[in-house]
Amino acid sequence: MRTAYLAALGINLGLLAALVAAAGQVLGWRQPHTTLLVLALPAFVPVYFALHHAQPTVLIALLVCLGYLALRSGRRYLGGALLALTGVKPHWLLAVAAGLKDRRALIALIAGAAAFICLPFLFVGPGAALDWMRLMLARGSGDVHQEGYGSALMGWAGFVHAITGQPQAWLWLPPSLLTLAVFAAVWLRRAGPGVTLSAAILAGLLAIPHSLPQDWTLVVPVAAILLSIRWTPLAFAGICAGLLGILAGANDWLDAQRAVDEQGSAVLWVTLAAFALLVWLALLVWLTPLADERVAGVGAQGKAASLVSSGG
Repeated sequence: MRTAYLAALGINLGLLAALVAAAGQVLGWRQPHTTLLVLALPAFVPVYFALHHAQPTVLIALLVCLGYLALRSGRRYLGGALLALTGVKPHWLLAVAAGLKDRRALIALIAGAAAFICLPFLFVGPGAALDWMRLMLARGSGDVHQEGYGSALMGWAGFVHAITGQPQAWLWLPPSLLTLAVFAAVWLRRAGPGVTLSAAILAGLLAIPHSLPQDWTLVVPVAAILLSIRWTPLAFAGICAGLLGILAGANDWLDAQRAVDEQGSAVLWVTLAAFALLVWLALLVWLTPLADERVAGVGAQGKAASLVSSGG
C-alpha cells in the first residue's frame, strides 16, 4: 500500500509540473501573470488535498489546459478528444461538455468519452457495470445526507452544511439551480471557448454535490484561461478579485470546518467567491464587448488562434 501511494504521489507531482507548463502555455508565459499563478499553486489547499488523497484532479486540470490550447489554435477534434479524458471522474465530463459549443469538439468529446468510459464495461459485463453505478450513486448521496461526507464539501452542498451545522439533503438545490441559470446566461451569449469553459467549470464546482476540496484544483486552468484573455482594466480587476477570493476562501476552508465543529456554523467564503466570479463573467459577456482570447503576439501567426466570437 505504501509503495502504491508513493507511486501515485510521484505521478501526481509529475502531472503538477506538466500543469505548470501547460498553464504557462495558456498564458503565453505572460508576466507577471504566469509567475504569480505558479507561486499560488503551493499556497492553494486543494492542490495538497489532490496530492494527499492521490486524486486524478491534477490530471483533469492538465487535460483542461491542453484541451483549451487545442481549441484556441483551431484543432477542435483534438480539443474535444483531450477533454473527453476528463471522464476519469465522470461527473466532470458533464461539466466540461456543457462548456463546449463547437459541434466538432462535441463530436470528438462524445466519441472519446464513449471509448474511454463505456468500452471497459464490455469486458466486465452488465452485472459489474450495474454494481459500479449503484456504488457511485450511493457514495454521491452520502455527500448530502451524512455528517462525515457533508462536512468535506466546498460547493453549495458544503456551504449549506456549514451555515446550518448539519447535512441538508435539499437546501443546496436552490442556489445550485441559480448557479446553472447564471451559467446558462454565459452559454447563451456568443462568448469565446475559454470564457464558456471556465464558466462551466465554476458552475460544476458549485452545483455538483460531490465537490470535494481536491476538485477545486480545477480552478488552476480556469485562472490560467481567464488571465490569458484580453479584458478591459475594470473587467480584469474583477477577474483578479474573484480568483484571489477563491484562493483565500479555499485556504480558509479548514478553519471554517473547525468553526462548524466548535461553534455550530461557519461561512465557506470560497463558495461565495466562486459564485461571484461566475456572476461577473455573465455580466461581462452581456454588458461589454467580447474579450479577445488570442495570446499577445499570437494574432499575427494565423487566424486559427482567434476564436473570440466563434464559440470554439
